[in-house]
Amino acid sequence: LHQETVTKWMDSSRKRWSKTTVKNIECRHALAGTKRAGILGKDSDLVKYITNTLKDIQKSELPVSVAVRRAIMIAMIRGHDKTLLQHFKCSEKYVCAFYQSVLNWTPHAVTHVAAQIFENTSELCECAFFRLLYAIK
Repeated sequence: LHQETVTKWMDSSRKRWSKTTVKNIECRHALAGTKRAGILGKDSDLVKYITNTLKDIQKSELPVSVAVRRAIMIAMIRGHDKTLLQHFKCSEKYVCAFYQSVLNWTPHAVTHVAAQIFENTSELCECAFFRLLYAIK
């Protein structure tokens, strides 16, 4: 953390945080809920398609990791416009920022309960696979 960064956050007329900084803190993130989608923002149809699919996955109450979310987003981008991925890398960091900005969601860490292996693991995986397939469809 540099002094210049903190100085940008301060109100120059008095020694307090600026109104913008206080607003960002209240939102918990500078981009949270701003609806900014980065390079995908140029194509609102693609952003709507991605957000609707992700909301459908959320409704199914299926826990999805950032890596799986990234794979879903890449598949949708490739299906919509292959040229976007020539100059754009859909990293996990971008996916997290997209979730925070467009959907106002934050990724949760995997709990230790998720690390347990159950007796019917193969059946649970199969059900999860078909739920994902249905949501992507």
